[in-house]
Amino acid sequence: MSKETKPEMMEEYKVLMYAGMLVDAAMLAEGIYQTKLPSIYGTDTTLESLIFTAKNMNDMMGNSFLPESYFKNIVKCELVKVTMVADLRSVIRGKLVEFKKWHNKECGLRGGTILESEIDNFLSNSPVSNGESGC
Repeated sequence: MSKETKPEMMEEYKVLMYAGMLVDAAMLAEGIYQTKLPSIYGTDTTLESLIFTAKNMNDMMGNSFLPESYFKNIVKCELVKVTMVADLRSVIRGKLVEFKKWHNKECGLRGGTILESEIDNFLSNSPVSNGESGC
């Protein structure tokens, strides 16, 4: 597989936005603040459902956990659909590196060690074999 046709995993979500910026949902009670790490919501989430849930978050005395400023700020925002793309090759490489660490610790010299270069060769469809490497 060439680098131009990497396998990808795509998922749709919604994020809270205001004036084209990602909003820090945890700061809405203080104001509308930009973030680089937004909260993500399911595609069926609406502002109304977020507000409904927030209004029903009360302490044992029935008092709201959130101040009125939270609700004034959230209604200024919008939920926008976004598509997240994960490079499956990176995900698989991460899992193989975790396996390599376990294998090398558990099997050591008797089972042969796995090198990260072998993982990279395997993922680039040109595996290099150094014989059997199993415990």
